[in-house]
Amino acid sequence: MNTTNSQQLPSIEEFKQQAKELKKLDNFEKLGYAQNALAKKYGYKDYRAIKSVLKSDDIQNNDMQPQILTASQFEQMIKEQIFSNNNPTVNFKKKHYFKNQKNIVEGIAIDPILPEEFWSTAHEDREKVELDEWWERPFIVTQGYDAESYQEFCARMEFNVDETEDEYNERVSKQKKSWYDAWTTGIRYDVYILDGGAWDRPTGKGKVGSLEEALDIAKDKK
Repeated sequence: MNTTNSQQLPSIEEFKQQAKELKKLDNFEKLGYAQNALAKKYGYKDYRAIKSVLKSDDIQNNDMQPQILTASQFEQMIKEQIFSNNNPTVNFKKKHYFKNQKNIVEGIAIDPILPEEFWSTAHEDREKVELDEWWERPFIVTQGYDAESYQEFCARMEFNVDETEDEYNERVSKQKKSWYDAWTTGIRYDVYILDGGAWDRPTGKGKVGSLEEALDIAKDKK
């Protein structure tokens, strides 16, 4: 439960700028992490929790009666709000454009090259060109099974490991069997789309065991 009076909160524009400065100051890997950390400083669980109470710099108080919207009208309103920000192009490169993707099958990009913070950026903070290119454009990401060695595991965990190499190998062996039981080819096909279903990342639409199934799901979302 937050303890900050809404009158003491920054505007949404000020909050975004503060988050960008915090990202640089505290060396956060992604802007979304800085936004969540800043929200906690104001007494909120995360950025999603505080976003609804942050007001725009130019908001005007009025006595208008609330309008009842249909689901499609609400979705369109959210889309218009997101696109209205028109953020300048900074991080979006030529390699990120849909037309420049190396593997496009039946109009669907497979394992597209996307901006670094594509998976953890609030939609209203995305660059305009990124939205133009990827909003409501489904794509597929392939996932294989890639187990690390015991030595790599220990190094990644900074040697804070409480299992022997034999125990580790046995656990990994079970995980590998479970993976191949679920995905017989060893490859899982994950379908995503940037559509506002999640506030700061693409929405997952399905995980299947073949490219054909994934393409069917993706094409249904176009």
